[in-house]
Amino acid sequence: AVLGGIGGTLGAAMRGYWPHAVIALTAACAALTLPINNSVITPLLKPLAFKAGFIKGAGNLPRRIDDVTITESAGIYDNAMNYTYRLEMDVTDLEAAKSNIKQTLAAKPECKTLTGMLNPDMHVEKLVYRYKTNSGEITVELVASDCR
Repeated sequence: AVLGGIGGTLGAAMRGYWPHAVIALTAACAALTLPINNSVITPLLKPLAFKAGFIKGAGNLPRRIDDVTITESAGIYDNAMNYTYRLEMDVTDLEAAKSNIKQTLAAKPECKTLTGMLNPDMHVEKLVYRYKTNSGEITVELVASDCR
């Protein structure tokens, strides 16, 4: 519509030189809409829509998930969907906890759903989960091949 309007305006200005300018320029500019949308506008809007949906899905944070887990933040940056949690429990062995968390996350049905959304066009290549504990931070990264 915008390009058609521009074509109509230009055509009205050129009416004195060319009687059919309004129709011809309006039609020509309107015809350019589809290629311009597909090659310029849509690729710009897809990542924005993806990020907006992700942020809406994360909801209000921080949010308690269960008796020991609080979601502190969620966002898309560093080519990943990032989640940060706080664990309100004593963790003595960070490596064992990391292994258990990764196995649990990879076995959840949501793992395939979330990694199925990973798309280079959106500049998202992996899921990153960070857990803050009393003993330090645990970081677990998942790509589609990690899911079971």
